[in-house]
Amino acid sequence: MSKGIANLTKVEDLSLICGVNRLGSNSIDDIKLIFSNLKNIKKLKLDYLENYIGDYGGKELVNALKLLKNVEEIELNVDFNDMRDIGAMEITK
Repeated sequence: MSKGIANLTKVEDLSLICGVNRLGSNSIDDIKLIFSNLKNIKKLKLDYLENYIGDYGGKELVNALKLLKNVEEIELNVDFNDMRDIGAMEITK
């Protein structure tokens, strides 16, 4: 999936619906690969509801989002991801 999406370098509006898939923190590596190639994103919807990214994945997701230099609007759902205060605080910064 990540290689196919990463080839879409001119995309400005992207929705990634990955909810309820039992994805762990290692899935954020794919998200980072996708985001590193999408330089024109202005609007992003990322639904990671009910997965298992935990605190580490939460921190890495923040690093992935920082790759989107031109983003103007982000809709993010990471509810029910086994994050404690550490991961949640990183995301809310």
